[in-house]
Amino acid sequence: MVGYIMSLYTNLLKLKDKLKDKPEERPKLNRVMSILMRRYDYGIDDMEEYRWGDFRDDIAAVKR
Repeated sequence: MVGYIMSLYTNLLKLKDKLKDKPEERPKLNRVMSILMRRYDYGIDDMEEYRWGDFRDDIAAVKR
């Protein structure tokens, strides 16, 4: 089972690299990245920092 999971992860990484240079494949790349982030926490070191980053631009844009 562990070998299967590692090969799935490896295949997703290869697919991500293959799709990143093709603008017409953006929806498929988004799906692959979503799977990598949700299942393997790919590219997310700290989830709180990730959530804060989502709102940082919105907070900066607020004028008082």
